[in-house]
This record gives sequence, structure tokens and C-alpha cells, in this order.
Amino acid sequence: MRGSGCDAQTVCHTSEQEGTAMLITVTRSGGFAGRDKLSALDTSGRTDAADLEELAKRAVTPVADGYRYRITVDDEVLDLQDPCLSDAQRTLIRTVLGVGA
Repeated sequence: MRGSGCDAQTVCHTSEQEGTAMLITVTRSGGFAGRDKLSALDTSGRTDAADLEELAKRAVTPVADGYRYRITVDDEVLDLQDPCLSDAQRTLIRTVLGVGA
């Protein structure tokens, strides 16, 4: 599956317990070389852990009242979310759904 949001997929795993570390994973795909890049960051023991955890929580919060889309073309799948749509994606969505995107 290709990225979600603008051009990266962010997955945060956290516990409800205070002081528990967070694992943040980002996957980037596409680009000129077509290379995928996967990197993970564990916030435990970091001096900037609180800032990173707050940033991650804000980053994965969906845009209020924003639509999410999954475009599948043959075997290619792309997950998207407003407002991070290219003109081509927006036009395709409008055409296929028959409504404004």
C-alpha cells in the first residue's frame, strides 16, 4: 500500500499509561527512483520525547470533517486525505464518485 496523507504514512503506537514511550514509524514511497524508505523512532530516553509525542499525536489527527480516499487502479492502492490531493487525484475522484472533491 502506498502512503497515506500527503506523502507519508505515520503510525503511532502508544499506551494510555503516563510515561510510556511511543514508537513512531514513517514509510515514504515513490519519487524518481521509486525507492521505499522506512524508519522508526522510539521516544524512550530522548530529551525531546514529550515534544515528539505531542507532534505525532497532532500529525495523525485527521483534518476536521476531511474526507479520506482510497484509490485502487488495477493492483496499485493509494490512501489519501483532504486537503493533500494533487489536481490529478482530485479530478479522478470527482469523475469516479461523480461529486466534488
